[in-house]
Amino acid sequence: MTSPIDHLLAAYGQEAMTDPAPDDTSFTVIVRTQGRRPNSLAEALDAIAAQDFPRVDTVVVVHGDPEVADTVRPIVDRHLGARAE
Repeated sequence: MTSPIDHLLAAYGQEAMTDPAPDDTSFTVIVRTQGRRPNSLAEALDAIAAQDFPRVDTVVVVHGDPEVADTVRPIVDRHLGARAE
């Protein structure tokens, strides 16, 4: 089974999958949420955390009612652990 990152790399062609990345290569995943589907958010964050790429930054953008951030924060902390800021 291929990982989600394999599909992303495949979209950029075979070269992206075979060329070694410089040590300082990183990428950022942006996840948008309104807090309506906490299970989907948790699943997305688990998939991101499971990647074996060494430098992945995750940005969770919460929009809507400010109280949504209070609901989403524990989900982000639980699924990204120490990586959450």
